[in-house]
Amino acid sequence: MDFLARNRSRFCTKFSLSSFVLSLGFFLCFYSTTLAQSVTVIDAFTQQPLEQVMITNQTKERYATTNDQGQFELDQFGKEEQLSFQMMGYEKTTLNRKEIGLQDHVVALFLDEKMLGEIVLSVARTAAQSQKIAERVSLIDKNTIQKESPTTGADLLLLAPGVRLQKSQGGGGSPVLRGFEANRVLLVVDGIRMNNAIYRSGHLQNAITVDPNSIERVEVIYGASSVGYGSDALGGVVHYYTKTPKINNKKATQSIVYSNYNSAQSAFIQHFETEASFKQWASFSSVSYSSFGDIRMGKNRHHGYENWGLVNTYSANSETAYFATPSTNSNPNIQKNSGYSQVDFLQKFVINLPGESQFLLNLQFSNSSNIPRFDKLNETRKGSLRFAEWHYGPQKRLLISPQLKLFPRKKLFYKGTITGAFQQVEEARIKRNFGSLSRESQNEVVDVFSINGDFEMAKTERFSVAYGFEWVHNRIESNAFAVDLQIANNTILGEENKRMIPTRYPSHGSRYTIVAAYGNFRYDLNDKTTLALGTRLTNTQLDAAWNDAALINSQLNSVKAKNTAITGSFSLAYRPTQSWRLNLLGSSGFRSPNIDDLGKIREN
Repeated sequence: MDFLARNRSRFCTKFSLSSFVLSLGFFLCFYSTTLAQSVTVIDAFTQQPLEQVMITNQTKERYATTNDQGQFELDQFGKEEQLSFQMMGYEKTTLNRKEIGLQDHVVALFLDEKMLGEIVLSVARTAAQSQKIAERVSLIDKNTIQKESPTTGADLLLLAPGVRLQKSQGGGGSPVLRGFEANRVLLVVDGIRMNNAIYRSGHLQNAITVDPNSIERVEVIYGASSVGYGSDALGGVVHYYTKTPKINNKKATQSIVYSNYNSAQSAFIQHFETEASFKQWASFSSVSYSSFGDIRMGKNRHHGYENWGLVNTYSANSETAYFATPSTNSNPNIQKNSGYSQVDFLQKFVINLPGESQFLLNLQFSNSSNIPRFDKLNETRKGSLRFAEWHYGPQKRLLISPQLKLFPRKKLFYKGTITGAFQQVEEARIKRNFGSLSRESQNEVVDVFSINGDFEMAKTERFSVAYGFEWVHNRIESNAFAVDLQIANNTILGEENKRMIPTRYPSHGSRYTIVAAYGNFRYDLNDKTTLALGTRLTNTQLDAAWNDAALINSQLNSVKAKNTAITGSFSLAYRPTQSWRLNLLGSSGFRSPNIDDLGKIREN
């Protein structure tokens, strides 16, 4: 008994001592961990951790830099000290420890707008320093847009050198890059291609559906860019970037009211936008209403042709008013039938998600009134105006785009963006000749579904690799009919005798699908020379069919087409000094025939 008691006493003493040592070690470990508070510094937009950010106190006696995870230890700074966060290309931010704690020890830095001009986002669909790319790119930034106040998304492009704009009517604007126009120039908004299966080879006015007041920046790429964007990017790419709200901004809410008047176009533009910024999400809303009157020409004609461009007669006909003959223009310097109106709406939500990811919802809507076709309404036959009516119906563009940004920081998948989109475009053409009571209407609805994936591998000091995929599916419905007008004096009372006429596009519907994959490699041979290589594989498939009732040729039933294209690019940028650069660039481009190329019926 005594032996057992003595051993039990020794065991308990040893156990108690060991437990005390373990508890003390655990407490000290926990206490030191609690004191060594880590702070993460991230990019406010991409939410990606920032490496090599300099953190200093007010006296600059103590400093720290973030590691490859964007982190540093806060315990080396005093509790009352103000800390400055600085990194080239970002706005300087100053916070105290209490403010850092209220932000869950995450500090977001915002890009310095002055430095944005040195970054190009569009060429390889990923951010790159402008000095390291050989492609010619023009940047239209937010400050330039605010200063110049362009009236439409098409007029906005005139702020870039080398861009010409063609207009057939007041509601027009077809950009021309290096001699290429319409479906040979690719329009992109927020990474989503606007060019659809019915973009024609003639003049286009789709650029006006982009509200210039909601644009953050525009990048214009000159020359073939099919590696990054596929079909249609022959003359170049126009990439619109709309405004995006900032999460955890210094200002929680801010609003802007904007009004503009243009005397040459008798244009009134009203714009309102508001941004709300919170800890984990942000919102941006924008609404614009534009009213354009008839265009007023200059009256001085120093070239000696006094009657050049004068509009002496015009058609006063409308959807409800009827005039059998042309009307006399009291002021021939006014281009009658060139006015229209338009409403534009933009809504964006940005939400931080767990697991270092971010969700963005992008909603855009544009709707115009009828847009008179000025050049057609001025067309004459046998010395008199030919058309009593010729106008585009309300042009509508709807975009719904969810986007997911991922930052797994793996070697082969460091970060990426997956962008889904649904677009719906509605167009119409209405015309009637003088001397006729028959009004013809052609209507098109295009639904476009798309998914884009853009990814990057982990960058090294010398090289970077970007890769991705694209899937786009177009669905087109086309119908056409003619009606006879019921007239009483100068008023159109109604319509009768509705009948089918040939549709502009296949009457039984058509489909156009794009599937593509691409890759881009960039390597710094040395501090002065950068090499870039890229390739893309694209496959397109087209299916269309006609109804018997709307056929011009009974032997025309259907059309099918499949095309595959492999494109590539090679570039070398050499920077011997800071003041000049030598670029060598070779790239290929292509256009795969769309529904407009193979299935359009129009009068000739």
